[in-house]
Amino acid sequence: IVRSVLDTVNGYSFTPMAAAEAARRVLAGEVRPGFQTPMGLFGTGFAETIADTRITDIQTSQG
Repeated sequence: IVRSVLDTVNGYSFTPMAAAEAARRVLAGEVRPGFQTPMGLFGTGFAETIADTRITDIQTSQG
């Protein structure tokens, strides 16, 4: 089993920061038609582009 931990600023700060970064990228032309999740459009590392955010993978074993 593999788990990940998202360490970031509080959710009330992260949400508008991520929305602003997504809007900046869309306005810069990084867009595809139709519904897209942030990961689907901007890649798996999108969350880590937000200031003070990191993802740590934790591998655990089933016992």
